[in-house]
Amino acid sequence: MKYSIIIPAHDSQATLERCLRSILGSRFSEPYELIVVDDASRDDTPGIAARLGAKVLRSPSCRGPGFARNLGAKAAEGGVLVFIDSDVLLSEDTLQKIDDFFRVEKDFSVLSCNFDPACEMTDPISRYKHLYVGQCYSDQPKEVYWVFASTVAVKKDVFQSAGGFGEKTWVLEDELFGRKLSKKGYRLAFGEQIRVNHVRQYSFFEFLRGEIRRSRVFTVIKFADFFNGIKHSKDTVAPNIRYSLGLFPFLIVSGFLVQRNFLFTAALIVMFYAGNYNFLMICKKQFGIKFMLQATFLIPLDCLFCWCGIVVGSFDFLGGKKLELS
Repeated sequence: MKYSIIIPAHDSQATLERCLRSILGSRFSEPYELIVVDDASRDDTPGIAARLGAKVLRSPSCRGPGFARNLGAKAAEGGVLVFIDSDVLLSEDTLQKIDDFFRVEKDFSVLSCNFDPACEMTDPISRYKHLYVGQCYSDQPKEVYWVFASTVAVKKDVFQSAGGFGEKTWVLEDELFGRKLSKKGYRLAFGEQIRVNHVRQYSFFEFLRGEIRRSRVFTVIKFADFFNGIKHSKDTVAPNIRYSLGLFPFLIVSGFLVQRNFLFTAALIVMFYAGNYNFLMICKKQFGIKFMLQATFLIPLDCLFCWCGIVVGSFDFLGGKKLELS
């Protein structure tokens, strides 16, 4: 068997059936097996997977996406492992494009796919998150040092040699896995034009919690890079957020002194939104003026909670927190 398609799933009944049907409806002639790893779901996730013919593996307790992917990989028979999140829909030709890539680019061991900028969600939080992720992965080179595990194909022998995904960190575990592979000398690719549809709905609390958690882990990663002398040409952080995070502390400080520094504060606010102009234009183009105005409020809120994560991550690093990089 050439391919094993592995889907980690936790309480995923809202999207899993569509995910599986998108795979089953693929125009793809190569043999493959379909594995769903149920990470202790409390809904009908395993039942949906079984009814659609997937092999179902079950974890007795919720262990996170890294553990679920590793569990699926251990049971896989294919020579190439394709990990797909349960809230992702493949295009009819996604699997064929992955196969075509490995046939041509034999020196590469990993291929991550991209999100389609189109978005079926209608609430501002989910739309903002979707476009933000798109910004993170825009203008990336063909060869990268990270993995985007929403949809990623990895040669099985390479996966095993790296020891699989880390299981202690539940966010950015794919970034850490990519760094392990790069450190071992494997070549990783990003298929910017191999796109899938992301259909996750984010609640306000999920969005803010996710921003804190990701910023926290990313801060530890960047501190480790700095003190180890590691430099990467491209980071998976949207340019507007990088700019905004740098300016945000000055806005907070000047805000406390607004009566004395009104012009200075106004100038910082203008600079803040000028740095986000391109992103706001993307918001307008994709979803209209109303959403663009909503994004003007979400951007500073996003920065505030990212900064909370940065502060906590800084203390994590100073306290000796280690990530699974080896």
